[in-house]
Amino acid sequence: MPKPFLELVAKNLQTLHPHGFEDVCVVLPSRRASLFLKRTLAALSPDPVISPLIVVIDELTSDLS
Repeated sequence: MPKPFLELVAKNLQTLHPHGFEDVCVVLPSRRASLFLKRTLAALSPDPVISPLIVVIDELTSDLS
């Protein structure tokens, strides 16, 4: 069975940024997706981590306009 997409994203983030997510911004299509990504990052990390900045696409477009 294939792995869920957000799990693949979380593992990729951990691989690319092993020392933290301070300089990372993730844009997702919904608040629900951001919640699941945060939960997945927390589940994959053995230590507490500060999550990356996660922005919903609607908020991004309204902030930029």
